[in-house]
Amino acid sequence: MKILAVLAHPNRESFTGALLDEFTKSAKSAGHTIDMLDLYTEGFDPLYNMSDAEVYAGRAEVSPDIAAQQKRIMAAEAMVFFFPVWWWSMPAILKGWVDRVFTSDFAFSYEGGVSTGMLKHKKVALFCPAASDQGLYRRYGYHGAFQRQIDAGIFGYAGIRDVETYILPEVDENEDARARHLSLVRDAALSFETTSGLGSDAFC
Repeated sequence: MKILAVLAHPNRESFTGALLDEFTKSAKSAGHTIDMLDLYTEGFDPLYNMSDAEVYAGRAEVSPDIAAQQKRIMAAEAMVFFFPVWWWSMPAILKGWVDRVFTSDFAFSYEGGVSTGMLKHKKVALFCPAASDQGLYRRYGYHGAFQRQIDAGIFGYAGIRDVETYILPEVDENEDARARHLSLVRDAALSFETTSGLGSDAFC
């Protein structure tokens, strides 16, 4: 399986980066091919602009940088995202990537009042390290909100139904938690093609 692995963290040496490295190493050992997209290192511009608005309105073609991103998505059978939970959401650079890259007539079409997702048959996994403990997230219903916003609101709208979300709490100072998370990512990579892992409601 060809996997597009997307990293959204300014520090390549962060724990988020370590999760990506563990996944990449294990996925390659299982025979998968990895295309690594580091949004910060590659200097992706997340600022949605008037040219992007013209694309959405159907009055312009996508810019070469966005076309290159879309080509990488189309070449992949799966997308795996690694990003920290900041303000209970994804980092701005990743949200901007979605805003600019998931364009109409690429990620979805809209005709006659009906929206149709165009990225069907792709698999998505999200590995999201977080500082707080899972009790706090459960208390405020964070995981359900996360699923509605990202799993359904972004990937579901693009037609992707196979979405696995792993929120990985207590990463700042809990070494045992970090070790568990690295082990989970390793196992998920090794079984990526044949199992849904812990499922879309996983706290780890």
